[in-house]
Amino acid sequence: MRLILATILALVFSAGTLASEAVELRHKGVEAASKGDFESAQKYLEQSAKLGFYTAQVEYAYLLESSTDSVQNKVDSYAWYKVVIAQAGTDTEFAKEGVARLAKVMSEAELNQAKETATQYLDKYAK
Repeated sequence: MRLILATILALVFSAGTLASEAVELRHKGVEAASKGDFESAQKYLEQSAKLGFYTAQVEYAYLLESSTDSVQNKVDSYAWYKVVIAQAGTDTEFAKEGVARLAKVMSEAELNQAKETATQYLDKYAK
């Protein structure tokens, strides 16, 4: 019984630690973006998004869609928007608009790659 209780407490603590880490990473990413440091923003938001933080996933998708050439990645942006859509949260319509915008400017090869990447990201990050 004690082992079960200890295991449950450890899981709760680790989940809280991951959530806290995701929030902190997202905060650093937003701060970096507000200062024009899009490379740092990309690094922090990506880490937070991969930890499952919904808000960071939306912001990361938009950053990849709309930032400078050094950070812009339409394929990954499309995939992250699809993750946001799959979660049916408050930013679903914004993400659908992002997918539509990207689909208009991507080549067929890029779009096919984006769809494949989206399938992988959905399996990993849509919770």
